[in-house]
Amino acid sequence: MRKRDFGVLLVAAFAVYFTLQDEQGPFSFRKAWYHHLDGDSWDYGANELPQPVVADLNGDGEPEILVATHDAKLQVLQPRPPGRPGDGFAPAKVLIEVPLAMSTAQSGGSAKAAAIAAGTIDTPPGGELVRPFYKQVVVVVTHGWHVLCFDHNLKLLWDRSIREQMPHHTAMSEVAIHISNHTVHKGDRGLIVVGVASHLGDISTHSAISASLDDADPFDEEIEIEHAERERRRAAHNKRLEELADASEGVDVSRHFSYYAWEGGAGSIRWKHEGKDFHRDAAALAEQVIPQHNYRLNAASLAGRHYGQTSCRDYRGSVLKSLPHRWTRREDTRLALSHFHHHKTGHGDRKQHLGTPPERLGVQHMGRHGTTKGQQGTEDNKVAAAISKLASRAGSGAGGKPTAGGKAPVTPDEHFGKPNVLVAHLKEGIEAIHLYTGRTICKLHLPNPGLHADLNGDGVLDHAIAHGGKQNMDVGQTGHRRVPPCWATVHSGQPPNQMLFNGTVCRGGSSFFGQHQGFGEELRSERWQLAAIEVAAPTALPVVGRKGHVRRSRSWPIFANSRGEVSAYDASGALQWQVTAGTSWTNSVGQDGEGHSVAPTLEAIPLRTGGAAVAVLAAGAHTAALLSEHGHILDHLELPAPPLLPLLPVDFSFDRNTDIILTTRNGYYGYQQVRHIGGVPFSALMGCVIAVLVVLYATKQGGGRKRKGRSTDRAD
Repeated sequence: MRKRDFGVLLVAAFAVYFTLQDEQGPFSFRKAWYHHLDGDSWDYGANELPQPVVADLNGDGEPEILVATHDAKLQVLQPRPPGRPGDGFAPAKVLIEVPLAMSTAQSGGSAKAAAIAAGTIDTPPGGELVRPFYKQVVVVVTHGWHVLCFDHNLKLLWDRSIREQMPHHTAMSEVAIHISNHTVHKGDRGLIVVGVASHLGDISTHSAISASLDDADPFDEEIEIEHAERERRRAAHNKRLEELADASEGVDVSRHFSYYAWEGGAGSIRWKHEGKDFHRDAAALAEQVIPQHNYRLNAASLAGRHYGQTSCRDYRGSVLKSLPHRWTRREDTRLALSHFHHHKTGHGDRKQHLGTPPERLGVQHMGRHGTTKGQQGTEDNKVAAAISKLASRAGSGAGGKPTAGGKAPVTPDEHFGKPNVLVAHLKEGIEAIHLYTGRTICKLHLPNPGLHADLNGDGVLDHAIAHGGKQNMDVGQTGHRRVPPCWATVHSGQPPNQMLFNGTVCRGGSSFFGQHQGFGEELRSERWQLAAIEVAAPTALPVVGRKGHVRRSRSWPIFANSRGEVSAYDASGALQWQVTAGTSWTNSVGQDGEGHSVAPTLEAIPLRTGGAAVAVLAAGAHTAALLSEHGHILDHLELPAPPLLPLLPVDFSFDRNTDIILTTRNGYYGYQQVRHIGGVPFSALMGCVIAVLVVLYATKQGGGRKRKGRSTDRAD
């Protein structure tokens, strides 16, 4: 091979290789569809819209998207596929539209949807090799305390009101819906559970506003009649509150979470667990439930114990499987199926099994580095392990979330058994209730805000919290202490009082707090800039092991601030990476009192449906970024408007790839994940071609000066 030919081939190969490096990588998010909403949220009240729901309502394998509107309507959208790179959003097609105000006796803002859910309520028949497609139902909870159930064509099946169970002058603070095909009685069609919480309104403020209006109204006689009616209703309401307070030892029942379960087909009530059922007389409870020889319970434990409730310490293994937990807004309240079992304790040699799930006891145990080691010969018997896994899947019930193609949902494998409880992730913590009776199994109060997870895999709950630009107070084992601005702290224990580690969540923050010695205008300017920094709720990214397997027992806490900086720490407190993703935001209020509110996003998401979370999605006011577990930016998204709710990672194309839905004040926008199949393999192929060319050239030309042969070596 001549040097000239080799040089031309090598330059061409390098040109192709570097051209492929300019591509967007193995995948990218393209603009797919949008849906514009008429009006604005300020015209219809301050209530936010719920997140969209992706489902296959009629079981035809095509995705539909359920959205709510500001004018109290429920719409079914058909998403559009993405276009070519550089194309914009295409309008989504509206398939069905149903006004919620016509379905109920509500009107105005009370008919607006507060939560939407879809799922199947039909039990799959046994003995079928191929699972049939199932039609789903849609459940909507409105701000007027109505629960509506629709079929797959959005025809109203039944309507139930829970307004009578709620005190007057209350607003909905939390709401969650769960749909499953589990049945309480024989012959039922599934089970629909709705959980709600309310908070009391400011009655005095309403009275003052009404009085000011009365003075300006010219119809004095009508005003006096209306005022007398209001006073009568207020007196009846206060009397009812006093009765509830007497029944619950002065506890404000309006702030407790209440559960209502209905049969999915006809809407018959199966059980309910209201706020007034939570507390009883502490003395009677101590005499009837708590043994008198149990001296480990203090007065606070006796007063906070519910009827039939057991300490979550007895279920700590099941509680850890229900994590991570964090609550920042109403959309974070959710109900999830799980399997709870008593934690098995041991003595002597069995102490090493504390915190180990029962399905691993006697079968396998965790090694030093989180890998599983065989025990009692079950690792060698692959057939028995496969049969046991299939039997556990067949014996488990269906989950609450719909799957692609309208098939009957299957319980995830991490529940390790047939579901028997509903785990409610609430603002005040985690609560487990029995699936078939509504009885409270246990309740774990967790401080808010922050992330609650077992970060280092020691079986103890950890609490990670990020502090903004203003100095905050931190409660630890030694008492209260000041926390520097733009700082993160991680505690362990329940309650979290043992410090694990702390660190900065801002680039250059450690040098400012520890080494900066400046004074004057420069120092004041830097402090003012730090005071304006906001932080997002941290998230947990599972740690990937050496062989690519996700180690569920360990996670990295991820932090983000309003300057667009994302930081990752490991479980020991070492800073792994800190990058500027460009996802900045600000929540500003003008002099007239009006402003805009931006909901930032920070969440660990899987790139494939049903997979482990291997990427971090961060979003601000105008930009979103997808980061790898090593801190590399995988893709950037330009947002058309500031998000009203955090970005929703969901598969709305049913291609088993995670897509993204953006909710704004004026509409919804969808970004679809598009895979570039040939990018990475062709880049690797070109790299191999370059290496082969170099080796061939070195073999042919790099051998040095040739040795002259002898005369006897030449052929005549």
